[in-house]
Amino acid sequence: MERVENIGWDPKKSQEENYNELVNCIEDHRIVMNVFEILQGTTGYAIFVQFASTALVLTLEALHTIIYDLTFTEFLLVLFYFLDSTLQILPACYYSNKFMVLTDQFVTSIFSSNFPDQSQKFKKTAIIFMQMIQKSCVVLAGKIIPVTLATFMSILKLSYSMLTLARQLR
Repeated sequence: MERVENIGWDPKKSQEENYNELVNCIEDHRIVMNVFEILQGTTGYAIFVQFASTALVLTLEALHTIIYDLTFTEFLLVLFYFLDSTLQILPACYYSNKFMVLTDQFVTSIFSSNFPDQSQKFKKTAIIFMQMIQKSCVVLAGKIIPVTLATFMSILKLSYSMLTLARQLR
């Protein structure tokens, strides 16, 4: 981000050098987006299955602690398994959310560069590039569910709701 924001502010660089730096940033962004598309295609369904299985496992573990009278050791084992199941999806949600936030800030970074004082070619390229990257980049699980921290919390809430429903039916 800083690299893009600093374009045009160095008085020692010519407008052509600034334009080349912008083109290099655009090329790097294209490479990152290609990697994003590859990861989206290869991990989307796996993350969806992981989300579904985590919600189910969390519910069953909580239900297990309610139905059966557990010793302290058994309770600790269930608690650690509960944490383990939860921590399996947390990194994917955290880093996907972080990627989404960074890509959303990229337009602002370009706007923060000194593009008004640059050549017409630079301005046109910057404006076109800003238009192209305004769409938010969100990893989707199963091409349905966004992989974000909000989704992580929703899975925990879903597990709790399923547990409450199971307790009502019991």
